[in-house]
Amino acid sequence: MLKRTAQLIFFSNYFTGVLAVSLAVETAFQLHIPPASPVFYLMLFCATVLYYTHPYTIPRSGHLPGNPRTRWYAAHRSFWRISQPLLLILFIPSFLWLSITRFLLSGPLLSPLRLLALAALLATASYNKLIPGLKANLRDIGWLKPWTVGFVWAVMVTTLPLILHQTGFKSRTADPPLSDWYFINNWMFFTVNAIIFDIKDYATDANGHLKTLVVRIGLRRVIFSVLIPLVVTGLLLFLAIAWRMEFPPFRVFLNVIPFAALLAAIYSMRKRKNILYYLIAIDGILLLKAACGILGETLTS
Repeated sequence: MLKRTAQLIFFSNYFTGVLAVSLAVETAFQLHIPPASPVFYLMLFCATVLYYTHPYTIPRSGHLPGNPRTRWYAAHRSFWRISQPLLLILFIPSFLWLSITRFLLSGPLLSPLRLLALAALLATASYNKLIPGLKANLRDIGWLKPWTVGFVWAVMVTTLPLILHQTGFKSRTADPPLSDWYFINNWMFFTVNAIIFDIKDYATDANGHLKTLVVRIGLRRVIFSVLIPLVVTGLLLFLAIAWRMEFPPFRVFLNVIPFAALLAAIYSMRKRKNILYYLIAIDGILLLKAACGILGETLTS
């Protein structure tokens, strides 16, 4: 029963939707801007679940690979055939409402919207099944895939809430050094998360000739030459901005916890893990990051 519940929560991508919303809420706290409209969080949740569920909705007659997540979707067709249309029904009006009230009626489009448009383009190109006939697929460029995934996530949960605040209040109240650091830090964090998931798919990618970083240079070099240096660089960058912005010590401590958890998770990758470990523990670090960021600002403000 416990395993079936865990599969429902994590295989269905609803947890991924919760992560996106939590990280967007963290952005408001970290950048000292008001929380976004509930409509935005609803749109973000629906878009995340719809996007990540799409690749698993294979035809009934399709071949079922060894991926337990794909098999779960094949066994629960009635679930996603109901949930996907319902999420789409919620997504469309929320997206239209935000587009009209925050963008079309708020004057000239801001330059960050170009960044958002690029993120949407990259996200669409990541799965060529979203556009029939599209040949380009960023997920076939193995070394680029995690950076693309990290960039899209950073834009959606970091830049987009800031854009909505700017268009709503006609001002930029977030401190530029802080907001710039926060975007770079999130991009790094999400990229590391994506590379760790490439470790999970190492055998499949190698057999399918997808040259991810792990396939190209090997697990050990990815861990010690890519992942750990990225996390350490992000940590040092955070400590520098914390010193410049004079963060209280307790806020610094709480924000360091996710970096430490990420380093521990990276080191644990030396041994093979099952898919639920990645979905619960590795993605769970993103939830930990959001919680620590919110608590760090709340308890020290």
